[in-house]
Amino acid sequence: MTDISRYAPLAAAIPEADDVRLYEGTPHNGWERDLLRRELATDPHIELHGYSFYKEPLRLKAGDGERLTRLFTDKGSFMPYGGPKTCGGYHPDYGIE
Repeated sequence: MTDISRYAPLAAAIPEADDVRLYEGTPHNGWERDLLRRELATDPHIELHGYSFYKEPLRLKAGDGERLTRLFTDKGSFMPYGGPKTCGGYHPDYGIE
């Protein structure tokens, strides 16, 4: 099992954030290349860690920020990297800030 203790400082800092933003990822860069090109040309977007997301964060309902914070600081939410998948590689559907 991979040691994920190096992420402990990050997990400890997350609850201190005063704002939670959830961004929707743009279309898949492998399976939806034409749609991705159109979206990037017409819709404002941002880049987080080398991946494109729509610029406007999704609207969160009351309590969603707290639930996301709990989820992303719970050690049980994570597992070691299991190697590449055959679905076209990693592509984030959402980004949390």
